[in-house]
Amino acid sequence: MTCLVAGLQYYDDLEIWQELKAGQELILEPETDNKYDRHAVAIKWKEHKLGYIPRNENRHIAKILKAGWNPYQILIESIYDDRPMNERMEVCIRILDRK
Repeated sequence: MTCLVAGLQYYDDLEIWQELKAGQELILEPETDNKYDRHAVAIKWKEHKLGYIPRNENRHIAKILKAGWNPYQILIESIYDDRPMNERMEVCIRILDRK
């Protein structure tokens, strides 16, 4: 699945933008205390929050992460410097085969 990072314009990314590159692995973290979306899943790079998986895509991922299982790999797919801030980063989320 690929998607744009929701809320990108509200977080640390301006400080670290030059360090982010396509192919970098990111971190998914459920936010069980998020008052706006009970299925919120934050996208992080190191200790920096970049934004969220979009609300229309996050429900199943949130449930699996909240259950304590993380079968996902999330990578930066593309960075678009010429787009508005809320459309600048696309990520790819894959389910890993853990045989």
